[in-house]
Amino acid sequence: MINCTAILITGHYFEKYRALANAITVGGSSAGFFIIGQLVIFLLQTYNDDWRLSYRILTGINLLLFVVASVYKPLPPVKLRINNKKAFAGMESDTSQITVSRLKPRYPSLSNILSAYSSRETFESRLIKTNEGPPEGLTETRLRKFCNAAFFCKRKSEDKTIEKVKSRPIYRDDAFYTHNLGLIPEYEQLQKAKSVVDGNDKSTILDSDSLSYHLSVSRVPSIQTIHKRQFIGTILRTLTLLFDPKFFKSITFYFFVAFHIANMLGVYLPTIYLIGDLKTIFIIIFLKIKQKIADRTLECPEFRDNARYYVSALGISNVVGRLSSGTLILCPRFSAAFLGAFALCVSGVSCLLIAFIGNRYFLELMIICAFYGVSSGFVTSLRTVLYVQNFGLANLTNAYGLLSVALGIGSISGPLIVAHIRDKTNSYVGSFIFGGTSLLFSSLFLCVIPFLMTMKVVLLGIFSLQFLSNFECKFDDKNVKKDEFLSLADKIENDFTLGYKNFKKTGYRSEEYEQTISHLSPSSSVFRRNNEMDQMPEEKQDVTCLMCRAVVNTFLDYRRVEHYDDDQLLEEAIDLCLSLNIQPESTCEPIIRMHLPPILYIIDSRPDLTAKNLCGMILQSSNCGFPGPNLDYAIKIDDNLPKIQQQHTSEETHEKTYHVLHLTDIHFDPRYSPGSNALCEEPTCCRSGEPESEEEAAGFYGDYRNCDVPWHTIVRTMQHLNETHKDIDWIYFTGDVVDHGIWETSIDDNIIIMEKIYQLLQETFPNIPIYPILGNHETHPVNVFAPKNISEEELSSRWLYDFISVAWSPWLPSNALTTVKEGGYYSTLIRPKLRVIALNNNDCYVYNWWTFYSTESQTSQLQWLHDTLLAAENRNESVHILTHIYPGEGSCFKVWAREYKRIIERFSHLIKAQFYGHTHYDEFNIFYDSQNQSKPINVGWNGGSLTPYADEVLDYSSWIYNLTKANQNVDIGPQWYKLYSFKDQFNLKSLSLSELDELMHCFATDAQLLTSYWELRIKKGDPFIKMGCDNKCLMLTLCDIVINVTGENSKCNYFTEIAKNCKSDTKF
Repeated sequence: MINCTAILITGHYFEKYRALANAITVGGSSAGFFIIGQLVIFLLQTYNDDWRLSYRILTGINLLLFVVASVYKPLPPVKLRINNKKAFAGMESDTSQITVSRLKPRYPSLSNILSAYSSRETFESRLIKTNEGPPEGLTETRLRKFCNAAFFCKRKSEDKTIEKVKSRPIYRDDAFYTHNLGLIPEYEQLQKAKSVVDGNDKSTILDSDSLSYHLSVSRVPSIQTIHKRQFIGTILRTLTLLFDPKFFKSITFYFFVAFHIANMLGVYLPTIYLIGDLKTIFIIIFLKIKQKIADRTLECPEFRDNARYYVSALGISNVVGRLSSGTLILCPRFSAAFLGAFALCVSGVSCLLIAFIGNRYFLELMIICAFYGVSSGFVTSLRTVLYVQNFGLANLTNAYGLLSVALGIGSISGPLIVAHIRDKTNSYVGSFIFGGTSLLFSSLFLCVIPFLMTMKVVLLGIFSLQFLSNFECKFDDKNVKKDEFLSLADKIENDFTLGYKNFKKTGYRSEEYEQTISHLSPSSSVFRRNNEMDQMPEEKQDVTCLMCRAVVNTFLDYRRVEHYDDDQLLEEAIDLCLSLNIQPESTCEPIIRMHLPPILYIIDSRPDLTAKNLCGMILQSSNCGFPGPNLDYAIKIDDNLPKIQQQHTSEETHEKTYHVLHLTDIHFDPRYSPGSNALCEEPTCCRSGEPESEEEAAGFYGDYRNCDVPWHTIVRTMQHLNETHKDIDWIYFTGDVVDHGIWETSIDDNIIIMEKIYQLLQETFPNIPIYPILGNHETHPVNVFAPKNISEEELSSRWLYDFISVAWSPWLPSNALTTVKEGGYYSTLIRPKLRVIALNNNDCYVYNWWTFYSTESQTSQLQWLHDTLLAAENRNESVHILTHIYPGEGSCFKVWAREYKRIIERFSHLIKAQFYGHTHYDEFNIFYDSQNQSKPINVGWNGGSLTPYADEVLDYSSWIYNLTKANQNVDIGPQWYKLYSFKDQFNLKSLSLSELDELMHCFATDAQLLTSYWELRIKKGDPFIKMGCDNKCLMLTLCDIVINVTGENSKCNYFTEIAKNCKSDTKF
């Protein structure tokens, strides 16, 4: 009974503090002893000391309570659709002045709560008791607690931002006292459950069964479904759930069985013999079937005389032990298994000591009883925690079902064995020695369980490596390997979809499905951070491809075959995200809610799209598939080549030198909190949470770990630029203002961040022209830039272009703002004969879902680039090109990059330089002619402060500050210094293309020189320097300089071959 109650309370209400809650729940057993004791006495008196009949009655009560607790699953919130205008009329004028769009979901204002309740219409069934509203006369605090689950989720309307109300979970007494057990939702999902709201509006109550406990709870059934449910059917399904055969496949389960049997063989022995006067109670409660056990206790007068003291010591210390274990386990430094094993050792030793002390030493025996009570309480409280850690919270009820059988076996067998030992030896010493030894063995079994989990991970890793070796790309026979891999991907894609759908319907995981999950889950960590796919280790790329194919195929199947609506797909997408551990629970739902509308629009509009197409584009560097012929295109290129002019070099004389500042990827995080946790599971950290140690705390001026930049650091940076670089002529700003908190963005918040940064730039450089472009983080949702023909407010990017056309107006002429408003790109003269062309090449970003929709926005802007360059050629102008994403990066769609390179090749004589951002590296990139691979034709620069000369880059210098030292000396702050001058660092005469090509050959033959470039590339960041760069890293660094289109590796292969054959002293 105690354990069943613990399942209910700890499983739903106290998931985070389940150990402490379980301890409190189980700790009430001392009071329960008195209640059940009185019940036992009453039964024995009523049935003339017939203890067998009394035992049967108590057993029936136990079984009934056990069944009730097992089916007593938490009921989820009911989703209702309401009249938004009616629900929120006048809410924005609330005296609390909390803006609706800025509400924290868990803390609504009182007027929000009352408005939400007044807006709901009464549901037909009494199952929805919440529609009656909160009771009268509650204080503000209690009203908030009462309505805590009524929260708000942002929606869009044509006229204003509105909110949709979700209701709190229904009351439990409605489920139990209004109907019988047959109406309680079982573990299986209930598909297509409908309820009627507002008369005619139907709202589907969605399926959300999941490996996550919160998504594994069942649906509230419809009235029609309720009438079909019968009591006996529910009981049978419950018994099937309790005795789940899947545990028989787990070696961990068998160790738990051994642990429980050994534990129960000895755990109640001291209680039985020390408390002889309460013999009948313990015979019944602990299943002590043989009457002679009680007789043996009466034959032990030395224990019986002080029984009341011993039972007090046992009972009080047992409660203390349970509460203490629940508190200790909250500390991450304590392991439940080893804490329990230690407690069992103490119990075993205490039991052995009792055997030899007897009643000769009262105080010592009291102390031993206290130790025994505390330690046995520890084990009882930690049992639920151990189940959750090893079997999962969703399987807690299942685990209790079978493992309770093991507990019963130990409870029945133990008294029989110790009674037999007493009969044979005519002494209690042997019985206590047996009990103590059993407890010590139980401790040993419990100690083994954590090592089993570690061994399972190691074996899984070995198996995964063998699995990967079947399709690892050695490329001795590249085409055959690729075909084998794609064939394998097709099979896993289909197997996963069938296995997942079967699991959703039956709750059963097939062996094939389990194997597929085990292969795919380890690759999911790549999605936790902001790395691009081409930066992923090669050994993980293929597995990530398989996971992508499996998830996308399942998602498409639910939409196109099962015809799931938007809300159902939302729940399934969240389920998949959590099942495969793609994102933590805190970010899965908000990210999916943001991105689902454009994704559904695209897959509904493009029925020809397949998982192979979608994943082949996202993972284009991994041979994952192909985007499909509909996404291929070619730009019309003018063939009338002019007479190529002589390239400028630094040795020529020119009238004026210009100083240009290149800023990129500021990533201002308004939520940055110095001293907060810098190590977290979310895409960005340093925002909240207490660090476990001082080393894990976020620095004051920023942090090398997965964190963005605080406001005071940006202000210091601008002050340094203004004070140190007073000769700046103009500024290139290549985008990414908004932080990486991609699960918390909104249109309003992004606008506020952009306004703040643009205003700071304008105040810092009031008389200096600034030429900005958009980064992929400026839009909402992140990365998603809709084509101009998408007019739906929820999907359109029009708000962003309207905003920047105003925000950039102080820096750009009106004719440039025309194309800014159209698509975020423009062209303008910086000075006579020098033109800047600023592209919004986020439409090449493979994480911009609209890239799958059509090629119109890509082709139209690229054709505009070509035509603008052609006009500049006719006017004899030089050109600088700004883009946020470097075309050769793996996340830029290779068709776009291919056509962009064709344009660069055609107009290379007038394109003097290109400037990028996005990668967060300080680097350069060389373009080589496709027809003549030995001829460099153009160069691109990423980051740093520039000094252009004759419209070409004369030198390139980078300024940095040491973040580690700045955080150690907060009062002094960042100390900026010039990291290097490109010419001086590499001893170049100029930054002409021929010199840079020669430098590439030097990199390929001198590992030390390439290593120095890598150190500058990562800005000599302390953690990265500590990690170092091995030969594989150096080869990737070498290739990144010369790859202009993903998959076109000819120059990469050329230079890496030189490096491999290098015979110098600094060879690789």
